[in-house]
Amino acid sequence: MNNILGDGSVIPSNFQQGPAMSAVDQVAMNRVLHIGMVINVIYPENSRSISKQMIEYDVAVTNMDRDNGLNVSTYRNCKLSDRFGAPNNSEVFTLVPGETDGKGGYKNGSIVVLECLGGNSDSGMAIIIGGLFNSVVAKYAEADGQVYEFLFNGIRQKINKDGEWLLQFNSYIDTSGKKANEKAAGTSLFIDKDGRFKLSDNLGQFFQLDREAKTATWSNGADSIVIDQGNKKITMTSSGEMAQSSQKAMSLSSQDALNVSSQQDTSVKSGANLNLESKSNFSQKSGAAWQVKATGDVQVQAGGNVMIQGGAQAQLQAAITMLGAGSVPVAAVGVSMVLGVGNLGLPVVSQILTGSSTVLVGT
Repeated sequence: MNNILGDGSVIPSNFQQGPAMSAVDQVAMNRVLHIGMVINVIYPENSRSISKQMIEYDVAVTNMDRDNGLNVSTYRNCKLSDRFGAPNNSEVFTLVPGETDGKGGYKNGSIVVLECLGGNSDSGMAIIIGGLFNSVVAKYAEADGQVYEFLFNGIRQKINKDGEWLLQFNSYIDTSGKKANEKAAGTSLFIDKDGRFKLSDNLGQFFQLDREAKTATWSNGADSIVIDQGNKKITMTSSGEMAQSSQKAMSLSSQDALNVSSQQDTSVKSGANLNLESKSNFSQKSGAAWQVKATGDVQVQAGGNVMIQGGAQAQLQAAITMLGAGSVPVAAVGVSMVLGVGNLGLPVVSQILTGSSTVLVGT
């Protein structure tokens, strides 16, 4: 072989050029499975796209040539295989292109397995039929049994050996396993082997349906609403304030006892009429002063006895105070002269009481 090229440069004596691969050998080589890394993504609108319909990929593949040794080839416009192959059923996802490692190679890209249709790698005939394990997900041991786990852009779906199902949001996870938004990560939906359902976040908030306990719980850890189907009970708990409001009618009713209690002030207000009614005994009690006020009439009526009792003074006062029919003035201590009949049946004039002008009594 002539070691001097046309431009006068000299080829070293230890450099040998092997024979070109024959077409038969090239086809034979492409009929085996190849392992490579995605290095470029070609979208349908790209001028390099062949299909103009689906996303295509360039894949760097390392081949062992029996004559020329190890070499790297780029298979261009590779297409992804489809698990359904039907016009009305499909699955679409994208692969991750590798980054240059500064040494002429690539890293952190999708590692795929491809095969060339008919041994031809030209015109997009190379088909990506799958990928190799290259993930940041947890590893599994024999004790884990049959499992399924899916992780894409931070969304994780997992089914364990008991059939329990987990769907979890983690925000985007990069190729090193780092989450883009650690504070947002952790929202999950979980169904356990007994059919219990739980939706939760990383702040302790959750909604749970427990078919075993027959309860539905909505809680943030400190505050909760529990609907207990088994015991026919609803429990509402608040660690702070609790408010209820309605733009229209609101009712509160019970077929059994109803208790309202407070450790602090209690207020009942109405912008219109307020009615309190009991079909049996009605009791009011105050540990200190008790006051009843009205800007209009006040009526106290009983079908039986009425007693007003005070431990000290009892006072009934109005502009006109009427006892009974209320037509005769009530006498009061004073200097009024009155005419009466004495023990002997004779008229007697006495100075004892003065009649009241504001307190009237009658039968």
